[in-house]
Amino acid sequence: MAPPGQPASPPSTSGPTAPTTTPSPAPSPIQPVAPSISGRSTPLQRPDVMEAPAPRRPEPVMGPPPLPPPGPQPPPPSDSAADPMLGPLPPAGPSIAPEAGPRSAQDDDDPALDGTPSPDAALAEASTAKSSERYPHRGIVGDLRVGTLGCIGPMCRDERHAVSPGVRVGGFFGGNIRGWVELGIAGGWGTMKPGITPGTNALLLYGLDPAVLQQALFAQAAGLLNVDLAGLAVSEAQMRSVQAGPRLRIHLRPRGRVGAFVGTGAGYHLLRNRYETGLGPLGLDFHGVEVPVEANLSVYVRPHLAVGVQFDYMWTWYGLAVLDHPQQRVALPMRVLQAAGEQQGVDLRGELPQLWTVGLALRGRL
Repeated sequence: MAPPGQPASPPSTSGPTAPTTTPSPAPSPIQPVAPSISGRSTPLQRPDVMEAPAPRRPEPVMGPPPLPPPGPQPPPPSDSAADPMLGPLPPAGPSIAPEAGPRSAQDDDDPALDGTPSPDAALAEASTAKSSERYPHRGIVGDLRVGTLGCIGPMCRDERHAVSPGVRVGGFFGGNIRGWVELGIAGGWGTMKPGITPGTNALLLYGLDPAVLQQALFAQAAGLLNVDLAGLAVSEAQMRSVQAGPRLRIHLRPRGRVGAFVGTGAGYHLLRNRYETGLGPLGLDFHGVEVPVEANLSVYVRPHLAVGVQFDYMWTWYGLAVLDHPQQRVALPMRVLQAAGEQQGVDLRGELPQLWTVGLALRGRL
């Protein structure tokens, strides 16, 4: 009979044998045996090697930094102190720029080296262009000029009228087309200062002999001029001029703070001379066609206001003279006076003055 808990051996067919038992396996040193409820031992399933977990190290608790002790404190470390991570800092001193080496392909792509404008230069150029747009020259324009008026020619010399420059006021009103072409009306008035010798006959100031001129005029005018030209001794004299007519101006710049133009045109010109004589006031007016030449340079102090300098030369062809004698007033064509002067070898039309003016110009634009 098998002991309890062991399986029974099969019956032997060869004869009776001694009873045998099967020994229980010995427990492993790393597999402890746990008692079962029924009193038997049951092995626990664990790996052959198993490390025990390392004990956890408690983390320090951060608290507020300690207060410095009372008394003088040591100076803070300088910037030259060694960094524990980067090592000691280099000593302070003048830096030495690296020597320039040969250009490479990357340098060729650099806009600062290949001549391409840098962003700063592009911004400056854009700012300049924007500034120029603030000062256009187109639109309705007008100017006012104040300056001096003088004359050239034999009649202005010391042996004749001895003319000194005077004052002239002029102006212009018109329109500017796209900043390039300007059309309008211009005019001016001025005075000059003769320095004649008192007692001189008024006609001698023009290089004409009074007696010869009177005979020539009497013959050509068929008796219409019946005045005494010999008694015109002058004590005082005045000279004035008036101009008016259309103008054409060409601007050298259509916009910008600086403006410059040249101009010309055609207009009416009056040269009026007044004399005080022994017979009374004497007037001698010369009417003609003026062809001026203008040159102006201005600077815009505001988008609609400019200040500049202008020079005009006013060439004039004289065609009519008006003699306002104390005894008679008569208009004489210049060809009549010219023919009478040629008998004395005088080119009267060529000796009449040509005027010039220069002054300040105040220019406005709408």
